[in-house]
Amino acid sequence: MPIKKDETGKHWVEMEFITPGTPEQVWRAIATGSGNTAWFTKTTIDEHVGGRLHFDFGPNGASTGEVTIWEPPFRFGYVEREWSEGAPPVATEITVTSRSGDHCVVRMVHSLFASTDDWDDQLEGFESGWPGFFEVLRVYLSHFAGEKASSASWPTRRPASSRLGGGSPRRSVWPAQTSVRSGAARNSRRDYPAWSNACGRTTSSDLSCCA
Repeated sequence: MPIKKDETGKHWVEMEFITPGTPEQVWRAIATGSGNTAWFTKTTIDEHVGGRLHFDFGPNGASTGEVTIWEPPFRFGYVEREWSEGAPPVATEITVTSRSGDHCVVRMVHSLFASTDDWDDQLEGFESGWPGFFEVLRVYLSHFAGEKASSASWPTRRPASSRLGGGSPRRSVWPAQTSVRSGAARNSRRDYPAWSNACGRTTSSDLSCCA
């Protein structure tokens, strides 16, 4: 879906998908630290408005934010203010809507305010990187909902030219995160029982698998 813009300078992308699970199960997976750790990356979340949020991408860096919306089990939001040097804060809002048959519709919106299009590529990177992880989330909620995960990390061998480049570490975190998310999309058609593949074939070097 193309980037949307309005006269206020708001730029945003939005994604929507259906996943198995009750609103309470989906909420635990997307709005708690242990839930995100089980299907995305090692995460800590203070569960209240104003709480701290931290995504740990291992060698690819980290991202911190602040919880701005906390309305369990239907609406969760946070803002990341230092995701890239010189960038405006990026806000994320996730809504969960119940559907029949123990399924939910999840809608995710990433938005920022800018007077130029300089950050549109990064927003597009968010949009293109998430689908693979949404598939992992579906598998997790179908077969492991509520289970905690153990996290394992190991060094990856990559040519020096493919590692994080020079310059500001903060600015380098973004392309690394986008690469991690985009890599998972190549494996998005795999389903259970290959749970280890759904987790282990992503490009992240800090992966989570149910213990």
